[in-house]
Amino acid sequence: MKKAMLLAAILGASGSYAHADSIADYQLNFVDGLDINLSLIVDQTTGQALGGSGSIVGITGTGYSLLMGDTLTLVPAVQGVAHYRTGDGTDLNGDAIFNTTAPYLNTFSAGGLVFQISGPGQNGINIGADTTAANTNYTAFVSGLSQTGSGNNNYTSTDGTLTVLSVTPVPLPASTWLMLSALGGLGITATKRKSS
Repeated sequence: MKKAMLLAAILGASGSYAHADSIADYQLNFVDGLDINLSLIVDQTTGQALGGSGSIVGITGTGYSLLMGDTLTLVPAVQGVAHYRTGDGTDLNGDAIFNTTAPYLNTFSAGGLVFQISGPGQNGINIGADTTAANTNYTAFVSGLSQTGSGNNNYTSTDGTLTVLSVTPVPLPASTWLMLSALGGLGITATKRKSS
């Protein structure tokens, strides 16, 4: 009986684990023509973005065409701590919380989502918001060398809107299901031995 209860507890815990992380796809659109697609792994319990990537799919403005098509890689960090230094020496910091009820990204006032950009000059981009309101505006700050092909350049985009395209639970790894199956088999074997 105790073993059966233990197995049930393990299976229950594994079920909650299976839905603890989700892959969330976003689209960020700014009024000046900066458009970003993101796919993040989000811890639905703590709201922390654990990892992810994206791409700059649209950009207008004089001299910033080199950013077009660049890929982004999330830099996981602790909020409030400078954790990524771009090619021009700028420190970017922050993390973000994903709220599934609105849904929206709730960023700390001192930070935001920080990504490393694949383009020239080891660029970095910080995406943040000044408020936690559901309909908040977002700001993107790009820093690094050679964004325009010459010199140090900073690019700030404001008044962005966030669209959540999809949220998909991360499935359990196959090895976890194998382990759970083995535990279930052991439980059944122990029960049969007791009954005989």
